[in-house]
Amino acid sequence: MIYLLLSVALSASLFLFFKWFDLKNIATLPAISGNYIACIITGLIMNQGVNFEHLNTNIIVASLLLGILFFAIFYAMAYSSSKIGVGISSAAAKLSLMIPVTFGALVLHESFGLLRIFALFLSIPAVVLMTYTKGEKWSLKTLLIPLIIFIGSGIIDTSLNILQKNLNGTSPSSVIILIFSMALASSIVFSIFTKVNLTREYKSLSHGIILGIPNYFSVHFMMLALGSGFLSSGQFYLVNNSLVMLLSFLLAWMFFSEKINFYKMLGIVISIISIYLILFA
Repeated sequence: MIYLLLSVALSASLFLFFKWFDLKNIATLPAISGNYIACIITGLIMNQGVNFEHLNTNIIVASLLLGILFFAIFYAMAYSSSKIGVGISSAAAKLSLMIPVTFGALVLHESFGLLRIFALFLSIPAVVLMTYTKGEKWSLKTLLIPLIIFIGSGIIDTSLNILQKNLNGTSPSSVIILIFSMALASSIVFSIFTKVNLTREYKSLSHGIILGIPNYFSVHFMMLALGSGFLSSGQFYLVNNSLVMLLSFLLAWMFFSEKINFYKMLGIVISIISIYLILFA
């Protein structure tokens, strides 16, 4: 339970950083690269170096491929938030829980009763209501990138679950370091193609480094929570995503005076009901 709560708290805190970056006009790509640098350094310190002896070739290859996807979806979310809308982008990321939940039920044969299935469907309008922003235009064209975010985020969550199950109880630190190392490499390659000079973006790089520490631990504790057996993976992603959104709204209200209108409040109430059904039904 403690791993779940720590993962939720750290994931929600990332929202504060993104909001802060927006206010300070921090460049997206350098901040993302700086974030991955900090993630790798944090992982090396926590892991006291790197030990890949307990990882087989399949896990290493999967981790590296996942690192590419990490960067691609992270950048797509930043682009979508600025060009299309924060609400649509957030909804796409959070609704992606449908993919790991479905995978857990159909492939891993995890138990999922009628009330919990009902809770899953309740989470859909809850996410939409909590992320709805007046003035955002929804069309097939604008929904293409959010669709990519939806699929990519779902694949990431499902892959992390599979990787955790194949670690056989060992620390996920080495896997996380591999993932973030490839994500950093991907961001550097992308900066070369887009002609963005990362070395000149000192301010954005430094802000990204601050983001990297909670980002590393949010993934670290999430994998530990998945491996704890406290909840099935389907239940975990339902509870995790709902709690992250609830805490994010609370933090936004406390630190940025963000208004919570009727639709967001209704979404919060529905989300709380969904969490209750998942945990206690």
